[in-house]
Formats: sequence, structure tokens, C-alpha cells
Amino acid sequence: MDFFVCQKTKKISHFLISPLTHAEFVLRPGKGELYPCEEISPLSSFLKIREKIESFEAAFHILNALTLSQYPHKSGPYLYDLLIRYLHEIPSSPNAQNLATSFLLKTLRHEGIFGLSEVCTTCQTLLGNTCYAYGGESYCFDHSPSHAFALSPEELHSLLFLAFCRILPDISHHIAPLLLHKKVHDLFHLSFHA
Repeated sequence: MDFFVCQKTKKISHFLISPLTHAEFVLRPGKGELYPCEEISPLSSFLKIREKIESFEAAFHILNALTLSQYPHKSGPYLYDLLIRYLHEIPSSPNAQNLATSFLLKTLRHEGIFGLSEVCTTCQTLLGNTCYAYGGESYCFDHSPSHAFALSPEELHSLLFLAFCRILPDISHHIAPLLLHKKVHDLFHLSFHA
């Protein structure tokens, strides 16, 4: 949700213009699509995320995923609760990039466009050496669309772990194949720009 802050007599608090601030806003109905703000209560400013560039980049990828995948004013309380959990976990994570990748996959699941598994979507055969991913689904070589990208068995296993694991420290400590993060990023962006 975009906010425009206009205060005539009060001084603007620094948290209003600070990135990565979690706050509660009390809005009242206004004219058209403008909602005057009655009250702002800061809940967390996530200052620890700003201490390491890796943490800040992971938080940026997570927030960017949310912006790309959610329509304005769309209700998604579970996804937003997950967002807050991930943002709190990032500063203590030894691998914040895993958290960002996991959040992208969980967002795809939340939107119902994640169907990757260890079997081909078309013929239901167990995928052996290579899985081809396209449109959030898995394919064997014979049934893969022309724009699908290949995942090794290790990448597919790691991808499924990051998508379904519910324990954030386990996600942080997971050792993912080197190219997996880029492939998940590409999969995510193809899903929302296709």
C-alpha cells in the first residue's frame, strides 16, 4: 500500500521515512481512494537488517517479491505474517539468501502457482537425472516446454526443501547448490511476468 504523508503542524517522525519499518496505521474512509491517516504506531524498525549488506539485499528481495506478487489492497494475512517472521530471522541468519529464496518459493505456493515435484506433470513418471521447470511445474525431458530450465536432482531436492520447510534456522543453515538462487529468482519472475 502506498502512503502519502502530509502534516501541516506536526514534525514528521524519522520512522515514517525510514525503510523497513513495520507499523500499524489507523486509517479512516476518505474521498475516493485517499484514506486519511489517524494514527501510526511503529512496531519494529528492523535495525539489525541494516548492519550487513547480505541481510539488506535479502530483505530487499523479499519485499520486492511481495510487491510483484500482491495486488494493492489484497488481503494476505498469512503471507504478511510470514514476511514479518522472515524479516526478524534475517539478521541472525548465516545465509540470508536462503531465506529470500525460500520466501519466493513460499509466495509461489501461496498464490497457487507452485507445482514442482519429483514427478512429471504430464506423464507422472519419476524424474531421474534432470527436472525441467516451467510455469511452476515439473516436466521430464520428453514433455518439457521449450522455455523450461533444467534442475539437477540436487537442485530440485534443495528447492523442495526451501519451499516446504517451516523451521527458519534450518532454512538458514541449508547448503543450496550454487545456481539454485538464480534459478528460483528466474522462476519467480517468469511466473509473475508471463
